[in-house]
Amino acid sequence: MAKRRVNDDGSIYYSKAERCWFAQLPPDARGKRPKRRAKTQEEAIRKLTVMRDMRGQGGDPSAKRLRVNDLLDLWLTQIVKVSVKESTHESYEQIAKLYIRPTLGTRWLDTVEPLDIQQWVNDLRRQYSSNVVRNAHARLHGAFDAAVTWRKLLYNPTNRVTLPRPAKATLKAPQTAAMQRWLTATEDHRLGTLYLMAAVLGPRVGELAGLPWRTYDRTAETITIDQQITEVRGTRSFTTPKNDEARTLPVPPGLAKRLVAQWELLQRERMSEDWKEHGLIFPSELGTPLFESNINRHLRDGLQRLGLPHWSMHAFRHYTATRLGELGVSDHIIGGI
Repeated sequence: MAKRRVNDDGSIYYSKAERCWFAQLPPDARGKRPKRRAKTQEEAIRKLTVMRDMRGQGGDPSAKRLRVNDLLDLWLTQIVKVSVKESTHESYEQIAKLYIRPTLGTRWLDTVEPLDIQQWVNDLRRQYSSNVVRNAHARLHGAFDAAVTWRKLLYNPTNRVTLPRPAKATLKAPQTAAMQRWLTATEDHRLGTLYLMAAVLGPRVGELAGLPWRTYDRTAETITIDQQITEVRGTRSFTTPKNDEARTLPVPPGLAKRLVAQWELLQRERMSEDWKEHGLIFPSELGTPLFESNINRHLRDGLQRLGLPHWSMHAFRHYTATRLGELGVSDHIIGGI
């Protein structure tokens, strides 16, 4: 087993028995001599340099090695889970499961280099949209940033790759004539006022489904968006709006009149023995929160029957912003809706 001294800070050697190279540091204060396996002499020299630099910066090369899967588990539980909403945590878990773990999960953390990340990005580009690739990279970047903070790595290899350009937004606001036709067609439907509010004020569909009567101030003619319905692993719950920020919006006379009719409708529906009160403005026929999928399905089927172009519930927000912009409302105010 021949050794080759690189310098006084460690050595590399080739093991005939194991048919591979090793990089090894001299003993530390505890007498530990960490070493790394390598396929080539050049790789051994590179790993020796990494271990030496890690020790020089206060890291512990002899600590238990982590695989990328281990890092993702730690990052998701120790950072993501305690800093974001549960629905966001679940989405990050899914991204890791679908796009990161299958290719990189079993790799030793300290063996992942920028070229490995670039190849991973390129492989994803062949299968998925640029936005999916960029999103997956952002999650992996966050996990590797944590590894650097925890002194498991000297640098973040995801910083040194070329990503696809973001895809241009293709969602367009519905035309005014098409929107007016839809609102007229649904005026007498129990979801008609929900669609009108979506077009006039631009709340998100989860915010509409979770909107309570307590937030409607008839005297001030305002309504406050301070909660939404979110679904995580099949369980729905009330959570704060996106960015955890409540916002108060003016209620124009036409919408206020429709809200009076909505209240009267619910008063009649409340007479059912199956009614379960949740204090919502737009509940199901049993008083429970509406499923977003049911709203989306009604919208999709209704647009198709009318021969109108398809648009999603999120397109209502674009419609609101577009119409306000045409009226000269500032971007700052529009951004707060």
